[in-house]
This record gives sequence, C-alpha cells and structure tokens, in this order.
Amino acid sequence: MHSDRSFQTQHPDASLRALLVEDDIDDLMILSDTLLDASESEVEIESAFCLETAERLMREQDFDVVLLDLNLSDSGGVHTVRAVRRCIRNASIVVVSGSEDPDAAEQCMREGALAYIRKSQLKREVLMDALLTAWERAQDRKMRELEIALEQHRMALYEVHPRESQEAMGSLRALRMRAPDLYAECARRYRVLLSDYFLAQAERGKVSEEQLTGLVGYLGELSCDATDLRDIHLEALHLRPVSEQPIQPEYVSRDAQYLLLEVMGRLLHFYRSLKTRGPVH
Repeated sequence: MHSDRSFQTQHPDASLRALLVEDDIDDLMILSDTLLDASESEVEIESAFCLETAERLMREQDFDVVLLDLNLSDSGGVHTVRAVRRCIRNASIVVVSGSEDPDAAEQCMREGALAYIRKSQLKREVLMDALLTAWERAQDRKMRELEIALEQHRMALYEVHPRESQEAMGSLRALRMRAPDLYAECARRYRVLLSDYFLAQAERGKVSEEQLTGLVGYLGELSCDATDLRDIHLEALHLRPVSEQPIQPEYVSRDAQYLLLEVMGRLLHFYRSLKTRGPVH
C-alpha cells in the first residue's frame, strides 16, 4: 500500500493526465479537488459530463487515468466501464460511484477497472493509492513502447551508417558481457547522475542538463540498447553507497524508474538524430 506517501514525494517531475467523467457539477468539483490534493503534483485534468463527450476526448487525447462515475445521462452501470474500456485500452479506469450495490465493484473490476471507490468513502489516501498504481502502469506502458522504438531506430542505423553501426553493435551489443570495462564506466557515470538526481529531488531541483546529455551521448556512441540500459541502471543502484541512500528501497526503485525513462527517451532521440545525418563516407 502507498497511502503513507504522496504522489509528489515519489515522482516530483511526473505529470498525470486525468479524465474526469461525472454528470453532477458538485461531485465533479469535489472529485477534482480531491484529485489535486492527492497528487500534490502536476495533473492535467479534462472533464466530461456524459459518455459521448468522454468518448470524443479519449479519441482525441491520451490519458493515464479515467475517473469514472457509473451512472451518466447517456449511460449506466457496468456498461459505462465497458464503453470506456473499448475506447481507451491503455489508461487505468478508477470508478468513483454513488452506487451502494454490493456487486457493482466486482462487476466493474471484471470489466477492467483498476479500482472501485464509493463516493461516500472518497478520501485523499484512497484516491492517492489508485493514482500511484495508475501512474506506475502508465510508466510501464511507456517503458515498453520506448524499448520497442529504441531497438527499431537503433537497428535502422545499420542502413544509414552500416560500417560504424555494425562495428559498434557487433562488439558491444551485450555490453556487460563483451566490454566489461566500458560497462563499468557507464555504470559509474550513471551512478553519479543517479546520486545527483536524488539530491536534486530532495531540494526540488533538477539534474544538470549537461551531465544528462553527456551520459546519453556516451551511451549512444556505444550503441546501447534497452537491455544494456536496464543492466547499467540496476548496476548504478547497486553501486550507491549506503550513506547516500537514506531512502526506502521501494521509493528508490520507483524514482529510479522515472530517471530510466528519461534516459531511454533521450537515447531514442539520439538515435533518431543520428539516422537523419545520412551515411558517413
């Protein structure tokens, strides 16, 4: 359970895109206020008073979580969850309903809802728990998408820079096994970045852009893939001295995953930029 920690404390740089689907203006305001209070972080909120509007917004935008009332002017009961799930498969659905039907929660969960919260039990801690799980699921999805895109662009360099790419990938693809010295240097640099990241987090700051860009460039020159990044990431966590780690392991893992996402996204951009430069003669 996560109810003893805030979303902001765990993910200071994170933002959450939320869609609130509620046809009662007073309940919508209460839900919105509770959401902002629970997250204590940047939350982008869209709202819809009916299923039709919600479906349009879900087709036009990406959301991490949908907070959904079951009974709307144009839909009711578990059908509402089913309709939302058909429209948006990646976002988590958190049902917030005034229904006291004892079977409603089980039915909604079977249809794919992440959580079921009765309006009479809507509290900051309860909603925060659901938000953390929704955020983590969103990061896992983004991680998988980045890994696929990263490998696609990395392999595409064979066509643009055949000699350099084949030489790098042929000898360094399994970086930890085939180039232990370079792997150790990557882990050392990443550990420095990781330490600065946690220090910056404690002070509500950011890591050095120069340092982050330098690390990504170094990883890119070694043609690192997603597996290499994960290995380096875990090695850097292992290298952190106990004196530098006054944070619970679970807390470290979550924040470190956010840093890994940032590095992976920048490495993808590095490979994309390299590809557009054309072949080297």
